Amino acid sequence: MDKRLLKRKEAAAYCNMCATTFSHYVTIGMLPKSIPVIGLYDRKAIDLCLDAISGLSSNDPDDDPSNAAYKRRQSRKSRGL
Repeated sequence: MDKRLLKRKEAAAYCNMCATTFSHYVTIGMLPKSIPVIGLYDRKAIDLCLDAISGLSSNDPDDDPSNAAYKRRQSRKSRGL
């Protein structure tokens, strides 16, 4: 079973880049930020961003990390609501 939540270095390795480059892409918004409170990166959120960058994103706007509804859901999930 693959881990869903990744430390920064693991998330960078998952994306086949060094941790510094990964952090840069997070800072400029190309990759998702870590989950608040726990500080880990969600592999599925990374996949969604990479899909969007490569043109493979789904047609469902609720799956788009830039969608406000998605962000609200993620925020509620991170707070345990």
